[in-house]
Amino acid sequence: MVNITIVPVSINNPVYDHVRKYFKENNMPYEVQEIIHHPGAFCKELYVVIAKHSAYPELKAKCGGGPWVVWNCWNDDTQCLNHGHYDIKDYDRAYNLATELIGGD
Repeated sequence: MVNITIVPVSINNPVYDHVRKYFKENNMPYEVQEIIHHPGAFCKELYVVIAKHSAYPELKAKCGGGPWVVWNCWNDDTQCLNHGHYDIKDYDRAYNLATELIGGD
């Protein structure tokens, strides 16, 4: 089993600040909910990001989608966000996907 480290939400947390800044600079309507550090020696600056769309379209919701998103690669060194999984119905599903992506149970 892989140890999962959730980066604490705080005003002074640079990883959260970097992701929020990235969202703002790229006009991405998401609110950061969780950031999980990738375990392992070669992943020092890699994180999984769970976010919620701040204005999820009603039509998508009617079609079975949800406002949650998981990106399995935020590189804090390069300030890049990649590999998004969109339209997740609820937080529990988003969190479960995030833990699967980093090799958790």
